Amino acid sequence: MFRSARHSTTTTRMRTRRYRRVAVVLTGLATAAAVTPAGVPAASAAPLTYRITTAGSSLALDVQDSATTDDTPVVQNPVNVGSRSQAWQTLLQSNGNYELVNANSGMCLSVYYAQTTAGAPLVQYDCHGYTDQQWKINGPNSTGDFSFQSALDNFYVDVPGGSVAWNTQLDLWPGSGPGGTPAVNQLFLMLPVST
Repeated sequence: MFRSARHSTTTTRMRTRRYRRVAVVLTGLATAAAVTPAGVPAASAAPLTYRITTAGSSLALDVQDSATTDDTPVVQNPVNVGSRSQAWQTLLQSNGNYELVNANSGMCLSVYYAQTTAGAPLVQYDCHGYTDQQWKINGPNSTGDFSFQSALDNFYVDVPGGSVAWNTQLDLWPGSGPGGTPAVNQLFLMLPVST
């Protein structure tokens, strides 16, 4: 049985419209996801929320004991899927840096008392917009890892000594890889999560 030319043309138009709708929806989803090809949130994007895990041990950045108080240490702990204290929202600032806001407490990843020495501990603190709470997100590198540099002193978020111990408080340290680049204990993975 042969189809008429009219049926074939109508079917082609319907498919074309359907494909256009799918293309529009996919474009909309890509825009809503607000991720550039490099993987860093787009400048005009709505904030995204991530679970950030260490590249060396796959432990997650966590607020100790899921606390909601100022100066609580930011530590590494085993991934707890669904834990809001392990979810971090990236908020783009006007200067191109980011605030990392904990989904559980609403507080920012901060350098304790804005210290500018190697080994300065990381805590959560009420967001206030100063440079001790602003971060440059670098990456992803060739293995998909990111690094976080403090806008305060350009030191990197660091797992002290590359420890794999649970509840180890993170700190800041100069790049300890070749030529001052971040070493494996200063590299992280960012997995989008819903909160």
